[in-house]
Amino acid sequence: MGRRRVTIGGEAAGHGGPRHFERSHRASSSHTSRRCGSTLAGMFSRFRFLRRLITRKPGTETSALVVGSTGSGKSEGELVDLVRLADRRDCAVVLLDGHGPLAFAAASHWAARGHEPRIVYEPLDATDRVLGWGVLPRGSFADPARQRLEDAEAREGLSQCFMSQRNLTTLNDRGYTKEWLDAALSLCLSQPEPVPLPSLLAAFRVGTPEYERLLRSCGDPRTVAKFRDVEHVKRRNPVQYELFTSPARRLLELTCGSEVVRLRSRPGPFRWPEALRDRCLVAFDGGGIRSRELKRTVFLLVALAVIHAVRRHFAEARTPLPVVLVLEEAGALGLATPFVQLALQELRKAGVAIHLISQSSLDFGDPAFFQSLLGNAPRQIWYQCLSPADQELGAKALTNATFDPDAVHFTRVRSVPEGKSLASPWRARMRRVIDRYFKSPSLQEQEYRTRLATLRVGERLVRDRTGVRRERVRPLRPPRVPGGFETFTRAVIGRVRERPLYLPPLPPETSWHPEPLPDAAERLRVEAAEAGE
Repeated sequence: MGRRRVTIGGEAAGHGGPRHFERSHRASSSHTSRRCGSTLAGMFSRFRFLRRLITRKPGTETSALVVGSTGSGKSEGELVDLVRLADRRDCAVVLLDGHGPLAFAAASHWAARGHEPRIVYEPLDATDRVLGWGVLPRGSFADPARQRLEDAEAREGLSQCFMSQRNLTTLNDRGYTKEWLDAALSLCLSQPEPVPLPSLLAAFRVGTPEYERLLRSCGDPRTVAKFRDVEHVKRRNPVQYELFTSPARRLLELTCGSEVVRLRSRPGPFRWPEALRDRCLVAFDGGGIRSRELKRTVFLLVALAVIHAVRRHFAEARTPLPVVLVLEEAGALGLATPFVQLALQELRKAGVAIHLISQSSLDFGDPAFFQSLLGNAPRQIWYQCLSPADQELGAKALTNATFDPDAVHFTRVRSVPEGKSLASPWRARMRRVIDRYFKSPSLQEQEYRTRLATLRVGERLVRDRTGVRRERVRPLRPPRVPGGFETFTRAVIGRVRERPLYLPPLPPETSWHPEPLPDAAERLRVEAAEAGE
């Protein structure tokens, strides 16, 4: 019999039928040359990757979005990154942990590696010594237009902190609430010296000494005139006054009435710009408080202060201020607010890198908002996902980055007769045909869904600008210290909290009771008496 020829066929990407081609000696040589060329191209590609890896600047930290079910190892992976960032000594780290174990473990490893002078640890359930800073920033710009611009940005950020308590995204459809909330913020931001955050409530306590002091020292005449005008409304019709101001006042009472916020929102020796320039390692531990609303309020105020400090430093010095802001349980606590999203979009060149950690994409609520976070996070880390919605979303994100139209699913070998003009098919020469069937996009997505559902604890799929890779996190062992891990950590926290940065407790706040509104009969008697006079 004659020499058999081998034909290799395959299915084109996106097409259903197999494709065939004949391989002769000439085709074999050309195929070998193409294979050698692809091998050399792969070697040069690896060389370029290694060169980029070696020459990459160690101080460039990118924002990251971490998604994984509970117990998948995402906190252990973030702890490794926190220790790595601290050992580099070229950026500040601000950790906001709503549960507490990550902040506690990070403080222990930081101290064991010689970073205790840089540590600032603040448990939210502490009342004896607390970390206080000026929540209502006061700029000192000579240009009035620049000062008004800074005040407008501060008002917008603080308004988002207050709206998060009511799960509101905008106040554009609530005219009175937005008007008087901005008026109260303008009144406190126009003071010559920084005032505590609870002073916002004094703006609605007409006639009290604190209210009069705020109006006397206010540097904005238009704001003073606005509050003086509404005083006449209250004297003439108290019910109308409540219709105007009570929505904004109730929105402020949820935040300013909290003891946790009242203790920490007063001006103190701690300054965020100096702490970030000194590359401090700041950890907020919210494990001792059960209320999600209180954690959310304090964490949003901290994030706002960090973003405001970096933005002002970049505007003045035109140099980046490297800061890594870690938001643990960002979805469940509602920490991914619009000003955090704006920082992801705008402050990368200013030095801000934000790590958003969440158990599920569903915790963020709006799917479009989570898609926006994916678009602004150059580094995406996927741990084991037990939710089908997370598996679906993660599979799409990973497949889009790694889709290969030439990936072979399976092959099939069959024999076909070579000539049709022969009289007998038994004497026809046969040739082997190899049909290749390629992986469709849906099949590759299904493979990633299976991998996301079956990842082991500590395993993760990382997508960055270089591609997608599978990693396994090696958990850090507790430091070997005398007395044990927990005893050593509590001793470190005790020494840290004895510094003069922390403020002593405040005296109890005097209760203020609003005047009861007169009923209709009493108002009629007063009007009749005034008419008789």
